[in-house]
Order: sequence, then structure tokens, then C-alpha cells
Amino acid sequence: MKKPKEKTLDGVCPFVSSPSEDCYCVKMNSDKIKDVAEFCIGKYLGCRVYERLVGRASDGNKNG
Repeated sequence: MKKPKEKTLDGVCPFVSSPSEDCYCVKMNSDKIKDVAEFCIGKYLGCRVYERLVGRASDGNKNG
């Protein structure tokens, strides 16, 4: 019998405590709840906003 794939979570996104204005948890509304649950408190490593913010931080002065 196959075991169901377990969803692995990355944890809480480090940007939740100091979010960018592009983060899903900013200006929260009913359209963003699924994204907040999936990315901000779950799999933030797969979040396009997180990837862009981390890329911007590592690129120095380059705009993302």
C-alpha cells in the first residue's frame, strides 16, 4: 500500500514579522487567505514574493 505524500512545511516566513507591501499577509482580504495559509505560514520557500525579496537582498542594489 502506498503512503500518501506528506506535505512538508517550511515554517513561518521570516518576512511575516516585517513584511514587504507585496506580501500576501499585508492588506489581508478574503482573496488572499489561501495564499497566506499556503505561503506565509507554510511553504514560504515556494512563494514568488519570498523568492523575489530574497533575490533582491542578495543582489545588493539591483531592483527586483
